[in-house]
Amino acid sequence: MSSAPDFSEILAAWHLPGPLTFAPIEGGANNLTYRVETADGQKYVLRLVLNLADLGRLNFETAIVTQLQAQNLPFTVPAPLPTTSGPYLATIGNHLATLCPFVAGSNPKTVSPALAFQAGLGLGALTQAMAQLDMPQTRNYTLPSPFGDLDKTHPLVTDPVKAVEGLPVEPESKQIVLNMVEEMRREVPPLYEILPQQLIHGDFTRYNALVEGGRLTAILDFEFATWDLRVMELASALPAWAFILLGTGHEWPVIEAFGKGYSQNSPLALIEKEALPALFKLRYVTSLLHFIGRNRQGLSGPEEYERRISYCLKIEKWLVTNRARLEKEIQSW
Repeated sequence: MSSAPDFSEILAAWHLPGPLTFAPIEGGANNLTYRVETADGQKYVLRLVLNLADLGRLNFETAIVTQLQAQNLPFTVPAPLPTTSGPYLATIGNHLATLCPFVAGSNPKTVSPALAFQAGLGLGALTQAMAQLDMPQTRNYTLPSPFGDLDKTHPLVTDPVKAVEGLPVEPESKQIVLNMVEEMRREVPPLYEILPQQLIHGDFTRYNALVEGGRLTAILDFEFATWDLRVMELASALPAWAFILLGTGHEWPVIEAFGKGYSQNSPLALIEKEALPALFKLRYVTSLLHFIGRNRQGLSGPEEYERRISYCLKIEKWLVTNRARLEKEIQSW
């Protein structure tokens, strides 16, 4: 467990008027976030990054969000504030830290079709905006590997098959996940030869969205932004927004609304539509490998990769039953 942030280090890094009050913000498994309020009522969000090896990725993220602020987007993309010494990153205790202005809104607890449509619209607008950005070119930046490069999802997971084989989980579940990994290694590389690619956010879940009054107010946390398949933006987001409803029958209005909202601002090519079901699986296989790696680093416990195994099993079971209906739905967007 991480200790509370050091007030004096934060005051020094950003020259905030103390005393400060802190409140933890729930959500997300890769960082710690706090709402910070100053003595004069100013509000900020402090993010503590647990992995110091992420410096190059954080530099890249800062370059991306800084460019996005110049775009005419219908929502806010918070950008880090410079420290008193100039850089956007500070070292607070054993963590890298960023400080952003507070944006009104909260992570949605539930997803209605109306909210799903707004989220899809917003993500489609973001896809178009990110296509216009200049790819930063400097050795100070590190891009996360694309979803399809399974052998590079995490530096400590160079053999996905062996990584899954070594997990202490029951054999039947393990075999299902191994089959998914092997399927992705067969089916996904050819997609990277034919599908359009660009910069994507890559992690637009409910935890990285703020909403207020049914409106999307902000898209947060571009730490996984990278160069990838354009359609991977939708493939990584849509199942995450509908996930809690999968298998209930209530997922379909949410899937339809999100997909149509997204396509209204960022139309899909036919070959992208055809690839979506396989890419839904890829999103969860990649997440599992990421958390196996974080466990090997000592940054998360086994409960995190165990949860991702359950996610893989759920999406696999749902697709077996619903793939034909999903494909028909996607073609209507």
